[in-house]
Amino acid sequence: MHDPPEREALLFAVAEFLTNDVKPLLTDPRLSFRALIAANLAQIVAAELQKESPHDAAELERLSVLLPHEPLAPEERVEPRARRQAIERLSRVLVDKLRAGALSAGDEAQARRAMLETLRDKLSVNNPFFDARLDLPEAT
Repeated sequence: MHDPPEREALLFAVAEFLTNDVKPLLTDPRLSFRALIAANLAQIVAAELQKESPHDAAELERLSVLLPHEPLAPEERVEPRARRQAIERLSRVLVDKLRAGALSAGDEAQARRAMLETLRDKLSVNNPFFDARLDLPEAT
């Protein structure tokens, strides 16, 4: 029995097919443009799938450092769906603490750096050429 192809590879193949085989045969400009959009969407989703696991793991680690008193189950570090749920849970806890002003100035600055790093990861997937070196003032 063979392993199925990776989801990312399938999506990249669909994008390539739409761009190289289908789009050149389309004479309707509107339909041609829609084929190009579909190809780009397939490429974006494929890129997101490729980077999802390392980016999620890094985001979870950043949140764990910020919220050391919030325990993580072992599967939350390795199983993708559990990891996403843990990220959502810890993000809500962090938001609540920020809104309540319950973080020290140092912890708030660390949270800001962590959020910027997460933003950079997300932007690097959707637009790999985007300059993610944000020139934002440091929290005081």
